[in-house]
Amino acid sequence: MSVNSLEIRPLDAPLGAEVIGADPQLALDETARAAIRAALHRHRVLVFRGEPRSNAALVSFARWFGALVTLYEHETTVPGHPDMVRVSNVVEDGRPIGLAGEQELPWHHDHSYLECPAKESFLEAVLLPPNPPTTSFVDMAASLAALPDRLRARIAGLRAVHHIDERAPDSVDAPAGLEVSGTTPEYTDSTNVLAQERIASNRALHPMVVRHPDSGLAVLYISPLATHDVAGLSHDDGMELLSELFELAIQPERIYVHEWSAGDLVVWDTISTLHRREAFDPSGRRLMKQMSTQCVGPLRDFDSMERGRE
Repeated sequence: MSVNSLEIRPLDAPLGAEVIGADPQLALDETARAAIRAALHRHRVLVFRGEPRSNAALVSFARWFGALVTLYEHETTVPGHPDMVRVSNVVEDGRPIGLAGEQELPWHHDHSYLECPAKESFLEAVLLPPNPPTTSFVDMAASLAALPDRLRARIAGLRAVHHIDERAPDSVDAPAGLEVSGTTPEYTDSTNVLAQERIASNRALHPMVVRHPDSGLAVLYISPLATHDVAGLSHDDGMELLSELFELAIQPERIYVHEWSAGDLVVWDTISTLHRREAFDPSGRRLMKQMSTQCVGPLRDFDSMERGRE
């Protein structure tokens, strides 16, 4: 399939576009692939409509963008595909088959608790309940650009701690000896204890303003779910700063809300966006397949890189 058959149709939203004429299950030439990557950098979120695709086709499509994250226990992944996670509240033989259940998933970047976090994420709807929950995305590059100068100056060069861990802070090791005060008590996922323990064992220190490794964008890289402390600040001062940033960043004029249909494949830049999922009625069954690419190295501080060019 060539670029001539592609149409990138911007959504009636602050970000996002629908990709028409390109089936991720079919072969795309390099020109078409480059057009899709460019569209992702421009629009942050891409929507592909259609029927649920084969696992092999989804993995092949995602790997165009980079190596995939493999982190979870086998019970949460699609058999034979350790890099494809089931996000689901479905129970089989008395055991949950996936992660995240039916509770709300607060705003977050995927895998930001890793030293080399996720870069792109891919989510396909296989089975949806009645009145399926929406997934929302906010443009954190636009949010950074909209910050008052005083805040942009204040966060230049600062780094923040990312983790998803409900354990007491003194029971875990902080990155590079940094004291970690924050926990994640507002989020609980009991669908798979082994996978959650693996997630909780990770924590990372990232610049608050990063340079996107592909597009070069300056991005505000923090999230209500996973960011809990700011290096060099007390916990209270760090949380006060983070709360102010979240309030300014997560505004309706920068948000796209995706309403799911079975077979939708949504691809998003999980560095330059945050996303969240609504809670939904636990009596409904939901099954999604998710993958993420992984950055080849740690995220770089945008402002320090700019100063290095002077």
